[in-house]
Amino acid sequence: MTIQCALIGVQESGKTSLLESIRGESFSSTYIQTAALDIRVVKSDEKHEFRFKDFGGAEKWLEINKANIRANIHFFVIDPYQDLNTQLKYFENYLPVRDPITNQPTHEFISICNIVISKSDLLAKKPENERETFRKAIEEYQNMLVKTYNFNCEIVTTSAKLNTGKDELLKLITKQLGSNISSAQAANTSLASSAAYLGLGASSSANQTSDEAKSSNGNTVPDYDSKFMQGLSSTTTEKKAALQALFERELALAGNNLKAIQALVAAAEPYLNEHKNPRKDKFFGIHNTATWQHCLKLARDQGLASLTAMTYRKSTLIYWEKQTLFSTHRGNSVLVGAFGKTHAQKEIERLIKNRRIS
Repeated sequence: MTIQCALIGVQESGKTSLLESIRGESFSSTYIQTAALDIRVVKSDEKHEFRFKDFGGAEKWLEINKANIRANIHFFVIDPYQDLNTQLKYFENYLPVRDPITNQPTHEFISICNIVISKSDLLAKKPENERETFRKAIEEYQNMLVKTYNFNCEIVTTSAKLNTGKDELLKLITKQLGSNISSAQAANTSLASSAAYLGLGASSSANQTSDEAKSSNGNTVPDYDSKFMQGLSSTTTEKKAALQALFERELALAGNNLKAIQALVAAAEPYLNEHKNPRKDKFFGIHNTATWQHCLKLARDQGLASLTAMTYRKSTLIYWEKQTLFSTHRGNSVLVGAFGKTHAQKEIERLIKNRRIS
């Protein structure tokens, strides 16, 4: 039974240190920036396996993070020594978009979102009046999340340095999700909500433009998260090879459906871009494994073929040029071109220049 969790917070808020503490690793004061997304597995017991998504807090990783936001449960990690307003402003990037007419969330992509106060050892050193002001501000933010977004939200205090709070956090997860959670992710929302969160528009065919209909090829987007979760649980040997085969099979079925291709890439990355030595790779700037570079190339080539073969408007091409499917670099170093616009984006720019339909 696998439970997916997501740790969200600004740079140096203590997400990676918290995760290492949960995994039983020793505390290190050396800061190593998390690049985009890091996945760590924690086995609580024979029944539960926790897969933690550790999101890089730098602004440049926002789009990649949002494309991989789906999880059973989310945690907003707050550093008591960084500016609180800046941190709360950062979290707004992950909150549901509100309908301008009804003022209601357009989807419930996040339903369980807790607040983690990291570095409690440093918070304890603050004057009492500052601690009280901080506590009240956190409680006000918690109430806002509950009332405005209808989140299930609780507050957990942790310290990676003192190795405290991790047990309470894991117990909170199992309590909130319940004992009957399935590996198919109980917190998954409808695929239409998933598409809306990624900025892909509504999935209703009645609301599709002609270009949207072409990019989806008249098909719905499969629940790839569940497919990979099931593939992971049913495979006993050569897991990565089996999951890569699953990726290539689903990619072939996606055809010209750009929304499906992008959703497949977002769902597959945590499984096919898993590093054997995350800390070492992170230190040397190795963001993508060879397996993931290969899979991303296949998906990107198929997506480009779809854009080239079909007559899209310029506005649609401009939209897809900015999406993570085409904007994320496959390489790990500027020496191999991992800077500026990707080759795929340049190809789309060429299509835009040759397109007469605006």
